[in-house]
Amino acid sequence: MTSIQVEINDGLSSSTAIKGPCSAATTANITLSGEQTVDGVAVATSDRVLVKNQTAASENGIYIVDTGPWRRSKDFNKTRDIRKGTMVVVAGGTLGSGLWQITTADPISVGTTNIAFQLVNPDSSTFVTLAGTQTLTNKTLTSPAINTPTITGGTIASATLTLKQSAAPTPTAEGDTQWDTDDNVLAIGDGAATKLFVAIPASTAAGDIEYFTGAKVKARLAKGTASQALLMNAGATGPAWATLPFTASYDSGQQAITAAGSLTLAHGLSAKPKLITTALQCTTAEFDYSIGDEVPINVGSHDSPAGSNRGLSIVPDATNLTIRFGAAAAPLNVLHKTTGVISGITPASWKFVVRASV
Repeated sequence: MTSIQVEINDGLSSSTAIKGPCSAATTANITLSGEQTVDGVAVATSDRVLVKNQTAASENGIYIVDTGPWRRSKDFNKTRDIRKGTMVVVAGGTLGSGLWQITTADPISVGTTNIAFQLVNPDSSTFVTLAGTQTLTNKTLTSPAINTPTITGGTIASATLTLKQSAAPTPTAEGDTQWDTDDNVLAIGDGAATKLFVAIPASTAAGDIEYFTGAKVKARLAKGTASQALLMNAGATGPAWATLPFTASYDSGQQAITAAGSLTLAHGLSAKPKLITTALQCTTAEFDYSIGDEVPINVGSHDSPAGSNRGLSIVPDATNLTIRFGAAAAPLNVLHKTTGVISGITPASWKFVVRASV
């Protein structure tokens, strides 16, 4: 039967099943010398510490703290003292309190064999056990953190969610969401690649246009005014609004031509036109022109030969185009399509068209 005689510092020298309790357990490689803080516990001379995270795993074991170099405890110093399954209770610490067990296969040679431990029963004082459906009202969960929870339904109110962060995250796993601290964008994995979600620029309003000034930077172009067009700016760095020279137009369609006649055409543009063009459309073949041919003509005198009274005048205003044809029987001239000879038209063979823009 195993002795239950306990030497306070060095534990049970003859028991391999359960060792004397330790004050704390390491969480990283430490210097095995001097009084120091281990997992939040200030260990002092003669305290027992479970050392389990040394870079050289053969150094792992139970040590007695000293102001100088630490020594292994007497119950964890020889091959016969331990074996796979040997356990030790750690009484304190933020992360390591609880019951630990050796997982290294036998035989174990202390100081030579790499020794590994696993936590088999955490300190229950750090846990909250909820049996069935429980409601926590106005409670704050601080330490320990809730690891890998699954929340189904319900609502988490007034929660602060902190994402994984780095300067250039590239998650690829489906749904893996990370924060790019360099460019302030979300990076989310789609199962194969990384998708970026860039923030909306400040003060964005309805009608605004967003564009990129960099690979991960959006900018805002405020909406323009009615009838403006979107163009590239002068520096070719982004879009800009521009006012078009013409925003509305009028086409008279075919109008009859009469010697010394006039037309008053309502253009409906609500402003005096900025641009007016005129043309003749052939309706009966003449001067080698075919039906449907359109010949632009100038406004003004067509007085060739001199004194022929051929020509065209237009007086525009905000409502109408007032048009007057020359008094000659052939009131307008065109150049013969083949010979280039100036010829007076037969009014019945042509129609007049006027177009205006504002």
